[in-house]
Amino acid sequence: MRSAVLIGGYAAIAERTGLPLALREVGASAGLNLLWDRFHYTLGEQRWGDEASPVRIVSDWRGHVPSLPPRIAVADRRGNDLLPIDVGDDAAVLRLRSYVWPDQAARMARLQGALALARRERPVVDAGDAAAWVARELAAPRPDAVTVLAHSVVWQYLPPETRERIDAALAAAARQARDDGPLALAAHGVLRQRRAGRAAAHAVARWRGAHAGRAHPHGEWVEWV
Repeated sequence: MRSAVLIGGYAAIAERTGLPLALREVGASAGLNLLWDRFHYTLGEQRWGDEASPVRIVSDWRGHVPSLPPRIAVADRRGNDLLPIDVGDDAAVLRLRSYVWPDQAARMARLQGALALARRERPVVDAGDAAAWVARELAAPRPDAVTVLAHSVVWQYLPPETRERIDAALAAAARQARDDGPLALAAHGVLRQRRAGRAAAHAVARWRGAHAGRAHPHGEWVEWV
């Protein structure tokens, strides 16, 4: 369901740059959300994606809803996690499934469908420190693609030092970004505190502009601003 939040950002980035996306996801776990363009979405009144996909995502989009193009091109995709989940390991997959509450049938169906896709396509998820990985992946601009650093519901779990190092790597990469190899950030998670408690926020920012909104932690709704 987090892909229901990020897809709006991916669409905005693709529209602004006119370039395919080179995806780099922090906290990718098993890499399931790296395959977001293989899912089918019902987003308010919009429909998008593969009608035959085993992953069906329904989210209530509100506010100034972005228009999704028929296709969002992906140049390549790669993720990072401290301890990636191997979708070819039956025991690891069983443990992943155990985190879904037994009464959440729709969520389990989405997970099963995403695992089936991941077992077929095997998205690359590198093991190791997130900050070192981001610095390495953003070290040089990619020609003819927009590099998109993405993360969802992971930022609040990273140590402060790791977040600072990632921010520094982003700033360094921003200074090197070119018109034919721009940089973008797509993020969904608890990015700020509210008086009444924690609030999930979604923000997508290109270094020359921004697009933002609020979202349910699991993408059940997205309110675009």
